[in-house]
Amino acid sequence: MRKQFLLILLAIGLHLQFTSAQNSQFPNAIEAKLNFIDYGLLNSDDLRLSQGFEVGYFRNVAPFLNVGIPVKLVLAKLPGTTDNTVTTSADLVFQFGNMRHDVKVSPYVFGGAGYFLEDFGNGHLQFPFGA
Repeated sequence: MRKQFLLILLAIGLHLQFTSAQNSQFPNAIEAKLNFIDYGLLNSDDLRLSQGFEVGYFRNVAPFLNVGIPVKLVLAKLPGTTDNTVTTSADLVFQFGNMRHDVKVSPYVFGGAGYFLEDFGNGHLQFPFGA
């Protein structure tokens, strides 16, 4: 009974919450997300799912452009290793898309550059991109 009450309370709270992404009226945004990353299939290995999280700051700088700095921390299962490896990265990302405040869905493409560290050392430059 208590779980149902908390679930109903959570649903009401989420329904009443006004949400908005960054745009010219709300230019600043902080993001936090849980990531599931597979380093195995990209290296012709088995599926080895890793977990991590990402925290970032994004700012709307033009009607169709957001700039952000996400930082990731992952407990990775890298190919050729049996133990978990801590990986970190920090990126400078540009998001291009429809950032108006009156739309329901805002698809975007992104690209940027960042630095990736394995066990807080052994780093290299990376170029994230996607849609």
